[in-house]
Amino acid sequence: MKMISFVSIFLVVGSLNSSELENSTSIEVIKVEALHKDSISEKIVKKTVYLGTGTAFGIVFLLAKLGAGVSFFSSSAYNECQLFSEMCSIMTKRAFSQLIYETTFESSHSSWERNQKLLSQVPTSTKEEEDLVYFLSQRWLAKFAGHISVMADWLYPFFGSHVEIHPETTHSYARNIAKHMSKTYLSKMESLKQLLPHPKNYPLLLTRSYNIHEYLPSYISASKDEKIESIIEKTVIKAKETDDKIILDLTSIFSSEMEESGKWKGVWDEFQSSFSKGMEQHEVNPDRICLIQGISSKENIDGIRILPMKATTGKGIWEQNNYLLEKIAFFGLAANMIELDRYRIKVKKEKEGPSFAIPFQEVEEFVSYLDVFEKNWTSNHLEKTFMVKSALHLLRSLFKEMTDEKWKVIKNSATKSGILQVALFQIKDQLKILASENEDALFFATVSHVEQIHAGLCTLLEILDPFDPVDFPSIYENLVTSIPASLKPLTSYGLHTSAMTSFAAIIKAVSKSINGKPLLIYGENTYFECVDVANYLTKAVSMQDAVEKDWEEAHIILAQFNPVLRTKPDIELYRTENVSETVHRALLARNGKPLTLALDCTIDYINSPRIEKLICEFEEEIKKGTLNLIFYRSGLKYDIFGMDSYCGAPIYLIHNHDEKWSFFDLLMNDPILQTDHLSFNWFCLVYKHAGPQLELYRKFIFSHTKALLSRIPKRLINDKNARYQVVPFSDDSDPAFIDIKVSGPFHKARATIFGGGSLYLGCVDHGHPIFTRLSLGFNHPNFFIIFNDHMTNVRLTLGLDPSEIDLLTTCFEKIDKLNGTKRTRF
Repeated sequence: MKMISFVSIFLVVGSLNSSELENSTSIEVIKVEALHKDSISEKIVKKTVYLGTGTAFGIVFLLAKLGAGVSFFSSSAYNECQLFSEMCSIMTKRAFSQLIYETTFESSHSSWERNQKLLSQVPTSTKEEEDLVYFLSQRWLAKFAGHISVMADWLYPFFGSHVEIHPETTHSYARNIAKHMSKTYLSKMESLKQLLPHPKNYPLLLTRSYNIHEYLPSYISASKDEKIESIIEKTVIKAKETDDKIILDLTSIFSSEMEESGKWKGVWDEFQSSFSKGMEQHEVNPDRICLIQGISSKENIDGIRILPMKATTGKGIWEQNNYLLEKIAFFGLAANMIELDRYRIKVKKEKEGPSFAIPFQEVEEFVSYLDVFEKNWTSNHLEKTFMVKSALHLLRSLFKEMTDEKWKVIKNSATKSGILQVALFQIKDQLKILASENEDALFFATVSHVEQIHAGLCTLLEILDPFDPVDFPSIYENLVTSIPASLKPLTSYGLHTSAMTSFAAIIKAVSKSINGKPLLIYGENTYFECVDVANYLTKAVSMQDAVEKDWEEAHIILAQFNPVLRTKPDIELYRTENVSETVHRALLARNGKPLTLALDCTIDYINSPRIEKLICEFEEEIKKGTLNLIFYRSGLKYDIFGMDSYCGAPIYLIHNHDEKWSFFDLLMNDPILQTDHLSFNWFCLVYKHAGPQLELYRKFIFSHTKALLSRIPKRLINDKNARYQVVPFSDDSDPAFIDIKVSGPFHKARATIFGGGSLYLGCVDHGHPIFTRLSLGFNHPNFFIIFNDHMTNVRLTLGLDPSEIDLLTTCFEKIDKLNGTKRTRF
């Protein structure tokens, strides 16, 4: 954690031009309070922090220079000291410059606050309308992999940078609640606890649905009116069958009437007393039994309450909670951020204050403005043009989807009409800033305004609700042109909430089809979380370790063409996986017995030539019923232009209509797996109208990554004994990241300081922001660090700005010098 804290001082973000809301004399207006500026006391505190920071880095700079001057240091250590002194010098100068001239920005929350104040003026008359306004205020700039908010206000200004963030953003990956719970998750969990009859110390997990028992391991349930003796008996039997914790669902023995009348506690005390005696009699450790109650609230959010017995130790409760958290996170079944935002909690009422005004405008007038803007807006920057025009295209496409009947719904609702005006105003405001922007404005500055346009588009999607639940399969079918016409009737399409949810569901379907635990063989490019789930739910074996008997008995092959992030530290080459050869080998070994191939397509094109070739190659096996193909992808970044604001995982299956595949067909309609409605509308809109743009977005990232790899010093790639190395990619792959391996003494510290620190300062000191967010596929450069026992990996991902390549090339040249053959001045 100390290493992470140290590198966090380098967190910075690119420039963003702030804007004032325009005044208007229009009669039909929505008013919004003015945003506050820093007070005198806040400025004094900041100046003090800058002084302390500059002094601290100045002292470290002198120490690093002194260390570099020690003659017996090796050239590698000498160069590390020299580079460290340069980094400290940069930080010292930046900190002290803030004392003389502090860069003035609005708060990093100014966009969010502005949106909240605008929406607070929208008229509401029902609880549903209040909930809608609350949800949209919470959604503004909300991300699934967030920023470290304190850095935005304190450290980004060191480099004259500004970023707009959500006030509850946190450095966590929202799906993986087992490792870190977001502020939103924690606040909603505590709020829901207040409405439940359970003691407040009983753990609560927020889930997509409380009815997820088919995905929980070692699960049994008590039926309504079942005798306690019967419940004890089947619990004891289950405890003898497995070494895992037993999950006993008691939901059915409690009724809503019990909770409302206050009788819940009496029923629970009576049950746990008898049950504890039964476990003690059969010598079953109570810490092994996780008693749960499903919570289906009236507030659009579900959960699982752990009910600890009196005999359960504090350590046992903690272990039960972590056990369930891990499994729910593994399978992608925790409530996603959009679902959490729909759960409304009490918020403080805004104080009265000065206001601006928003003019009323017709939708036709707004669309006409889009046309004029696009005609007049030009840029020589290809990727800027791409991002701006893609946003305009989606806006126009959204309005084209609206029918007269849907517009009538908006017109008849004062709340939705008011929200519509807010969204149109905010989008137009950002377009005006873009129109006045200089040609030499940073790519990040442009995309920051595009991001707020996307936030307005999100608001429009929610209120306009253009698509129906049955629309996505046909939209996806029209987009995927790589499937032969003869196999189209055998293909089904769906949209899950996450790729991990899809993968867990695939394993469940295979298990049901064979009525047992399947044998799974996974390839070298398999995502590390999928390997973890496979090891838990199946008899999993890697392709390298599989023997002939494994190939004969394998039920499912897990593969991925392009390399993906893996935790294995000793990788020497990222290469394209030969999926075709793997499937041929498995089919031959199984001699006609059915086989399922689950292919992760996240780092690949929607219409991938590799996938098309694979499907055509095995067309006959599909028709005969010996092969079932499943193509799934995470749509969290690449399918959202890197915005990270929706939650979805497109999936399609190809198999004949044999009964043995029926369990897989259920994946398309299982409500537990499906994404939330807002995300559903996004994927319908973008897959129907912006498929080519999504492919181009991927191409930009792949090509930029490949370009940087070609310019990295050869010693970093070729010298296998070097303490700093870059893992090469095969020429036929589509690289989505760059992997820096740091080994030797103090590799964790050196990776943090020289790997992470060099990347940060090398970019931000030249006005190009780079972030640390736990994912890939963003439109901005990003990196995170994976700590291992013998080696530390720094994983870098590029965005859409080609100018990053020159800056990062310089960073890698400095890192290369750290391997040392001679002493170098930086």
